[in-house]
Amino acid sequence: MDRLYSPYISQQATAGERATNISTQFSSTVFDQAKLRSGFHELFPPTLDLDPHPPVANMLVEGHRSPQYFLGWVMPLVVAAERFSTDEENFRADLLGYFNRGVLSPKWHKVTANSRVSASASNNEVSFDELFPPVLELNSPPLISTMPVENIPTPRYLLGWVMSWGDAMNHFGRGGDKYQGDPFGYFNRGVLTPNWIKITENAPASIFRRHPQHICSPRVMNCPKDGAPPGEDFMKYVIIRIARNSPSQGMSLYEEHKEKIIEAAMEAINFPREKRAELKWYRI
Repeated sequence: MDRLYSPYISQQATAGERATNISTQFSSTVFDQAKLRSGFHELFPPTLDLDPHPPVANMLVEGHRSPQYFLGWVMPLVVAAERFSTDEENFRADLLGYFNRGVLSPKWHKVTANSRVSASASNNEVSFDELFPPVLELNSPPLISTMPVENIPTPRYLLGWVMSWGDAMNHFGRGGDKYQGDPFGYFNRGVLTPNWIKITENAPASIFRRHPQHICSPRVMNCPKDGAPPGEDFMKYVIIRIARNSPSQGMSLYEEHKEKIIEAAMEAINFPREKRAELKWYRI
């Protein structure tokens, strides 16, 4: 499938038939339906080669509006599944989601980010945010903290979910008199740590017991400055952290046991499976 095949695919293969139906309202003596249908497909073939490209969508060409075309490759769904490898259980029921959000978007981000950095570097205009974006997708993890990039040490990142204080209190509760005035204490010591211990103490994956200093309970913390939605005050938000890009051993263990760690963390937090799509890396 590495060769270019059917690069332009029309979404209006039946537009000729629709145009034919309209023409009959005027007079069959004015419009020859067969010729109209044939003329549309001659003007706008269902498939075009890379060159020449089609006219802009909706542009009038000999009385017809140009349909929308896509540039790309066509392949059977089975071939696509093999090509992109759908081993991740969370995406088995959402193949298109996995292809797009799980594979293509993260890879595109990496490729274009590197291109932007290279182009800027040649003009001595590399910005910190270009080198180290404030937010990274789950499958586009940062480098290990302090690792130099363009002579700048990689900052710390936290992997987690950002939510408002109100949503956090609605999700975890308030803890009663014992934790009055100490919501972080209740979220972490009163809920997450006990849940984590229950889940991991009998877990078949012994990584939780062998590396407690690196693989530990999720923790509610102050939201990173750039973690809140645009225009929102980050002080009104928290982050539920489940991993970080330091130290190097902890990051290596996370990458090796990523799915087990995420699954255990979501169970401890009592998050539904769909919350996994909101999991991101946040720069601090």
